[in-house]
Amino acid sequence: FSSYNDDKKKEIYAYNGNTLVLGTDGIHGDSVTDIYAIGDYAFYGRDALSSLIIPYTVSRIGKYVVGNCQNLTRISVDKSNSVYDSRNYCNAVIESNTDKLILGCKNTIIPDDTKIIGEYAFADCKSLNGINIPASVKTIEANAFVGCTALETIYVNENNLSYDNRDNANAIIETASNKLILACNSTVIPSSVEVIASDAFSNTTLTSIVIPEGVKTIEANAFKNMTSLTSVSLPSTLESIDSTAFMGCDNLEQIIVNPANL
Repeated sequence: FSSYNDDKKKEIYAYNGNTLVLGTDGIHGDSVTDIYAIGDYAFYGRDALSSLIIPYTVSRIGKYVVGNCQNLTRISVDKSNSVYDSRNYCNAVIESNTDKLILGCKNTIIPDDTKIIGEYAFADCKSLNGINIPASVKTIEANAFVGCTALETIYVNENNLSYDNRDNANAIIETASNKLILACNSTVIPSSVEVIASDAFSNTTLTSIVIPEGVKTIEANAFKNMTSLTSVSLPSTLESIDSTAFMGCDNLEQIIVNPANL
């Protein structure tokens, strides 16, 4: 449904997963210039959506706006918009004053001046198969890439001071804490990692996991819904593992714990 505020400016929201799209498969500034806000989940799961054009009037965009939109290939912001931009034809929405990427799609190229990748920015983008994190990124918020089940390659610029992809692990590791925060279907956990973060491996399709010596903590939902996972090997250094770490791993048959773990 849509609603109007006191100034008769339109908001777009979703209701029970059904989306008002004003008769089209996109928001186009030429036809709906009175839209000022796009609410949470507004276009979630709309496979027909291939192009999203944000009008100059929009000054607020919610979360999960284009989550699970598998055919979305183009995102752009009207150049007259004073709050958001799509700099360098990046196929994303950037919050201009914070350099925060808040909406992306499978064709997004994260700009070299991006400082923050926002919460749920790429949520449930199941057609995303690669990520390139530039040196400028200082913060990756929780669930930025949650549900990106097709990921095969992850690259972090070697000059990034906050995150790294050490040993070509195909992962994002928080450098200061040695915490692996995002994995993909080809990730190999480096021995220098100490923490497997919440949801790091969730929904990936790996069939076996060897957690190396050195890992001390496995956080909640770290391996959630890995339905292909059949075996796990845990190291002697492991000190804590959350009770939900392997929730939804319905085909897990074998768990091997290093006998030196006390």
